[in-house]
Amino acid sequence: MVGMLGLMTPSLGAWLILAAEVRWTAPAGCPSEAAVRARLGELVGPDALHPDVVADARVQSSADGWVLSLDLRTGPRSSARRMVSDDCRTLADAVALVVATFVDPVVVSTQASRASPALPEPSPQPDLRESLPAASSGPSPAGASSPSVSSSSSSGSPAPRAVDRWGWHVGVLAGRATLHDLDLGPDLALSWQRGAVRLALGALFLVPRDRPVSAGVVLRQWMVAGRLRAGVVMPLSARVELPLSIGAELGPVVARGRGITTPRTVVSPWLAGLGSVHLLWRPRARWGLWVGVDGVMGVLLPQFTVGGVGPLRAGSGGVRASLGMAMALGGRS
Repeated sequence: MVGMLGLMTPSLGAWLILAAEVRWTAPAGCPSEAAVRARLGELVGPDALHPDVVADARVQSSADGWVLSLDLRTGPRSSARRMVSDDCRTLADAVALVVATFVDPVVVSTQASRASPALPEPSPQPDLRESLPAASSGPSPAGASSPSVSSSSSSGSPAPRAVDRWGWHVGVLAGRATLHDLDLGPDLALSWQRGAVRLALGALFLVPRDRPVSAGVVLRQWMVAGRLRAGVVMPLSARVELPLSIGAELGPVVARGRGITTPRTVVSPWLAGLGSVHLLWRPRARWGLWVGVDGVMGVLLPQFTVGGVGPLRAGSGGVRASLGMAMALGGRS
């Protein structure tokens, strides 16, 4: 269940648009999504100005009570949390509190301090020097014990582990790099990201193209190839990312002569280096649209002979443009 929390209030003569997207999925017996939104509005207040926050909360019943899985995303940062309680209302309040803290931690802290009672003044401690025996230069008498002071310190909570983000994208590419006149076909890839580092494993198919050789003789070529790319993702805003990567492309180019006495199919390997620049826009946390440019540099070029003409080599590289849709499969810490 998806809910958009939008609050518009005048402040300093202007309208401040607040965007916090909360998805609350819970079984019967738990508070509704409207109740979570109302609680969030109470915590944040009408005058907060904050970046986009996306929260995906899922509640399931278990033998221990209720289990909450909460995924949070604000700008380029993301985190995953898990909570267990015997009361589902407690988990709903926790979701509202966590999201409100991301939205405006100052307001939430101020409200918490007003709601909590003041801490009592510490009681005066007795002066231990009056009750301790005077120090002497000689040895202590037998059986006497001297007071000892011990101190202990505890380290802070460990830093949260990085989250592995999985996703896939599908699109179409067009350009001139491998085949005779046009590279055109679908592009599919599975990606993994941790922090700013991203790896993608994909495949592409270039539709058949005809290359004229002589009068009435053509060479028909097509290609299927796998691609491996590695790079970094640079966040430009809360919704826009700039993935940069380098990699390699490997696959067979298949060719068949037409208009000759004995046509036959020939397969020859293709290997090329890749350099890619993409622009990804995510209107929602789970999906987005991307456009990109791939620079292709041929390393191993297929060659063919048809009708006594040859060798005819594939293109040595070039540029392909691409566009498509990206989907997030979720994250795991």
